[in-house]
Amino acid sequence: MNTGNPSGSFPPKALSYKPFDSSLMDKIRSWLDDHGNDFIYIYGGRDTWSACRVNVSPKVNSQLFMVPGANHFTARIKNMPVTMQQDFVNSFKKMTELKIDLEALK
Repeated sequence: MNTGNPSGSFPPKALSYKPFDSSLMDKIRSWLDDHGNDFIYIYGGRDTWSACRVNVSPKVNSQLFMVPGANHFTARIKNMPVTMQQDFVNSFKKMTELKIDLEALK
């Protein structure tokens, strides 16, 4: 048992310990960088999840929105500043050819 890993003491003893392998995450990030088109990422400026956010590659047409002062619960379109909401609407329309009625968020 690996005593340096607190969660290593909870699995059944019959399970063998396997160290973390980042190769799958590396493949996902590489795919997102080269082929991850038409994704819209919304993160909060005060959200711990933002630390490991997807940084959108200039090779794709995806868009990232960082809602100022928002956390994981409040990072929502309705809480975006008005200019960011309009950028979101424009990005969404460009990607999907659908219109958004922001009034529905009120």
